[in-house]
Order: sequence, then structure tokens, then C-alpha cells
Amino acid sequence: MNIEMPKDPRLENLDEEIAEIIFEEFKRNMDLVAIHLRDARNMLYGVQDGSSDRALCKAALLLGAAALESNLVYFSGAALRISEKRTGLFFPGQIRYLKGIEEVVEENGKLVEKLARQSLSNRLQVVPTLLARTVQRTYQLKTRSAAFQKLARTIMRRDAIAHPRADRYITELGWWEAAEAIDSVELYL
Repeated sequence: MNIEMPKDPRLENLDEEIAEIIFEEFKRNMDLVAIHLRDARNMLYGVQDGSSDRALCKAALLLGAAALESNLVYFSGAALRISEKRTGLFFPGQIRYLKGIEEVVEENGKLVEKLARQSLSNRLQVVPTLLARTVQRTYQLKTRSAAFQKLARTIMRRDAIAHPRADRYITELGWWEAAEAIDSVELYL
């Protein structure tokens, strides 16, 4: 008996050249995503539930977030490479956003590019949206889902560790918070 499955409409009208670009960017970047997740899991495995090894828990959370950042680098690279093939997809500001740069005027009046400060929360929505545009799709981050709420807590904790302030640095981060971080990143990926 030969059962024919219906064709997925999302796979129609995909250009082979674009599929190849996405695959090339995937090959270049996914190892780093996987390495970060592997290392985060290994650190978490080294911490016993209820342990007071807060440093390893923080490291696991940071590596989980690094996997998320690496995935966004992959998306940005794919969107930029596709936009080189299909001119007119993005405005110059959107190209700079994907490159992670901004133009500023120095004291001498010269216009220069420098690394832009971009929030991870913002990049979670903007980068996939721009990538989706390159293949005539739309992207909607479901911010009300339980999975996104986990991810939001992970980003808040990561920011408190990476950008500490006296009023929000996290000293009590344990195994459960680190496990939630890894889980939330895997769910997003």
C-alpha cells in the first residue's frame, strides 16, 4: 500500500540557491551552538541537585544563553547572505542591525561603524523576523507561552550575571534555574 503524504506548503517556492545558503550558514554555526549546549549540560551534570555550587550553575546558565546567541548569529548570517543575492530586501539600518553595528559620529566629525549594543530580548524577535522575510515568510514569537516565559527568566538572569548592578545581581542561582535555562534555550531552538 502506497500512501502519499500531502506536500507541506511551506516548502513550495523555495529557491535552491537560498536553501544552499541557509545550509552553508548552518554548517558554519551549528557546531558552536551544539558546543555551548553540550558544555552547559556537562556543567549542570556536575552539580548535584541542592548543591551549593552556584558558580557552576551560573556558568551553565551563561553557556545556555551563549547557545541562543550563537543561533541568532547563524540567523543573521543567513539573512545577510540571502540579502546579497536578493537586493532590496532590507533597508541599510536593517543590514547594520543584522551585522551588529551602528554608525556614529566621532569628535572629529568622521562617520564610523562600531559594535552596536543590542538586547538579547529584542534580537529574539527581530533577527528571525528579518530572516523569515528573506524567504517570504512571517515570524511571530509567542511571548505568552510558558516556553517563552522560561526564556525571559533565563535572559533576565543572564543579564543580571553578565551586566551586574547592585540592585539586581543574582547571588542565589541554583540547579533548578540553570536547568530551566538550558531547557528554555532548547525549546526556543
